[in-house]
Amino acid sequence: MGVLVELKKLQHVVESFGSNPLIEKTIRKLISLRKQELKRTLRHLSEEFRALEQRYQLSSSDFQKRYAEGTLGDDVDLIKWASILDMQQRAQAQLEYLEK
Repeated sequence: MGVLVELKKLQHVVESFGSNPLIEKTIRKLISLRKQELKRTLRHLSEEFRALEQRYQLSSSDFQKRYAEGTLGDDVDLIKWASILDMQQRAQAQLEYLEK
């Protein structure tokens, strides 16, 4: 939560005294770096999806449906696949938000 406290301080400074080019440039750079990190994460997760899809001869969307229905069991790879899907959805949502 330390980051949120610091951001609120910065927000207060900007609201009370105005922004400056250094603050704006720094924030834009941080957002750009985070977007790059999310894109790398999504590429890596995509590679993991492909490997699991090939191993199980099942698309990720079909896996997701069948896993939610409980018809696939609880093999470690399947739990990992479900976790990867969750990470992918979270990363994609963050990226979409930052690109607005």
